Amino acid sequence: MTLVPPRKLRVLVNSASGIGTVLVNVIFVFWLYQYLLARVPAEEFAIYPLISMLLLLVPFIISSYASALSRSVITAYSEGRPDEVMRLHSSLVFALMGFIAVLLLVGSIGAMHIDWFLSIDPEMLGKAKIMALLVLIELSLTVFVVPFTIAYEVRQIFFLRDAINVGLNLLKICLTFAFLFGVSTSVVWVPLASCLTAGAAAVINIIVAQRILPEFRPALHRFSLAAVRDMLSFGFWTTLGGVALFIHQGAAIFLLNLFGTPQQVNGFFIGTIFERRMTSVMGMALAPIQPVMVAMAAQGNLPQLGKTYARGGRYALWLSMAIGTPGIVYAQEFITLYLGPDHAATGQVMQIMFLTFPFAYASGLLSRVVIALGELRSFFLHAVLSGLAIAAGVFLVLTLTDYGLLGVALAVLAVHIIWQLGVFWPMGLKLTGLRWSEFLRDTVVKGLLPSLGGLCIWLPLKYAGLADGWAGFLSCGFLGGLAYCATVALFCLTREERSQLSARVRARRAT
Repeated sequence: MTLVPPRKLRVLVNSASGIGTVLVNVIFVFWLYQYLLARVPAEEFAIYPLISMLLLLVPFIISSYASALSRSVITAYSEGRPDEVMRLHSSLVFALMGFIAVLLLVGSIGAMHIDWFLSIDPEMLGKAKIMALLVLIELSLTVFVVPFTIAYEVRQIFFLRDAINVGLNLLKICLTFAFLFGVSTSVVWVPLASCLTAGAAAVINIIVAQRILPEFRPALHRFSLAAVRDMLSFGFWTTLGGVALFIHQGAAIFLLNLFGTPQQVNGFFIGTIFERRMTSVMGMALAPIQPVMVAMAAQGNLPQLGKTYARGGRYALWLSMAIGTPGIVYAQEFITLYLGPDHAATGQVMQIMFLTFPFAYASGLLSRVVIALGELRSFFLHAVLSGLAIAAGVFLVLTLTDYGLLGVALAVLAVHIIWQLGVFWPMGLKLTGLRWSEFLRDTVVKGLLPSLGGLCIWLPLKYAGLADGWAGFLSCGFLGGLAYCATVALFCLTREERSQLSARVRARRAT
């Protein structure tokens, strides 16, 4: 029994399939939010951002065990120790059963008294309680199934996982359509469709995981409290990563609920939609590289790890700025077309959130590096501290100034810049052995150069007033995208990447 050797083509295919999965969901979400905002009161829609933020507890909970289980199972599987794989997996599955039982009990009590924690319009309180219960069930199902989905990582067949996820997304879309058009127009149907889909996802993923990795059949006699303790000990620091994500993406929403208006909650939620979705895209795109980096770290191959870190940051910048650059230019036009001319503040939030991309994604592989090397403490502590700084900045803006959404977004941007340049960029270089000159040349400059190529088209078209309608907006995006891709191909590929690309083109022509 050996771990499937990670090939670059396989990593690329797995990454592309993950991105495709997220894109299907993104298209649906954009339509859904536009449809609901035009048909339900702002007070009702504002419940959804608040309740959906509870799903950020999923990575918080998952991070307490997923990285440790993944790392341990990959190691045991590659070393040909199936009994150890079964011991690790069974131990965590049965431990999660107990945890989820407690979670459902405590969470149900909290859902029934949600007005203790959030500012909810009394007329919407009943819907808020129902939505909170549905999200709680979805959260529990998602947390339970994660140990089984690690089978895709072990066997390096992410495309199968993503094909299943595409099917599940289509199921969720169909259910949502059925409820909205067959029953009534209400925000409640959104978490209900998600909850039912989560149930289907749990059943399908458990069955498939046990087919592709028979060792993932839980057996109570293999339960080991010591194994659970070891995984949770390793996962303590990654749990802080989940805390950081929860604060980063949820703090502003909850503070706006307490100190702002439903319209501001909705505006910030829509304005940060690309930032949240890009986090999902990157998570899916970079997931296949984690086993590769773990193997490099295990072999002590630090130079190759450094090259992978620099290359991964460059690729992350290419991907994120392909959306981020036109987003900075055309955010106001997009929001006007999407929601109408009365949402300028939402457009400002969107522009500012796009400005975080160059700083955040240049170090896009840092979390993967620290997990591969086991150097978790400093990274996750600083991730939490940066989240707390965001919460503090947003609180001060909302309580001491009248800057509203613009001030909130600027506070988030300022913390991103300070922590990335002052902490995370230097940390990545220290861990991988890269020099600043290498990182700036190979990652930052080459990663951002395509944006300049795109701006040469996007800016003139904007000021020519050609993006005022959907047809013009899409045409401007397409033309600038061509310039963006041409800049990547002509000026940003390394000699090795050009050789590999040429070899693949020749091989494809030969077939």
